[in-house]
Amino acid sequence: MATTKHLTYPCFTVFNRLIALVGNVLTLIAKSIPFIAIIYAVTGTATATFMFFGVVGAIFVLGTSGKTLYTHISQKTRDEEGKIKISKELNSYLDRQYVLINDIRIPSSQTTNGSTAIDLIVVGPHSVSVLDVQSVTGHVIVSDRYKQWPVLKYPGGRRENKSLMINARRQVIEQQKNLKEWLTEQGLSSPVYAIVAFPNKDTNIIGRDDLDVPIFRSGAAAAGFIMSHRKRRIKCREITHGIQHLRKRGSDGI
Repeated sequence: MATTKHLTYPCFTVFNRLIALVGNVLTLIAKSIPFIAIIYAVTGTATATFMFFGVVGAIFVLGTSGKTLYTHISQKTRDEEGKIKISKELNSYLDRQYVLINDIRIPSSQTTNGSTAIDLIVVGPHSVSVLDVQSVTGHVIVSDRYKQWPVLKYPGGRRENKSLMINARRQVIEQQKNLKEWLTEQGLSSPVYAIVAFPNKDTNIIGRDDLDVPIFRSGAAAAGFIMSHRKRRIKCREITHGIQHLRKRGSDGI
């Protein structure tokens, strides 16, 4: 019978020794963790090392998930703070003829879920305005050429410096269109204007003068734009009641 010898190549030998060294180091670390030290004492090195990798992996996954969740919650908090800031400023600069309605859903056959969520609606004696509030920070490059707007932490082109946000111009135009269609269906004709607001003082808007939708940094500036429309009077009371009725229907689950 022929004998098959086990061939050992120098590079494989070095690799095997390296793996063994890493295993020994991980074993020592594993022993330092009380729970894994017990597993080591009972089952041996292989199981303890495996358990170590499991614990490290679990910590990594939980840490990554926690960071993602924290980022999501932080952004939601900034969004709410931004809407509150704009709302307070609008209330300060607009007189009692104007009614501010926040966080409302307008029925729409053009969307997949059958409605459009709107941050703020201002109903006045001469017009209705839709406000989309964005609370991102950084340098935002606004252009309708982009499906999503680039947000830079600091000026420069490095990839790790850039994130993306929704194209707020397209979003608020869609909200404007859906609200106008709904008002028409209710027999309530009115001019509807679209506005984007970036209330965060740490945000720099690049290219906003090239858009056909006004972008404001404060509720005061938005209020000035809203009050500038005085062509004709509208049925503001009926419009306000109609929109507020949608909120009641939503709270009743209808």
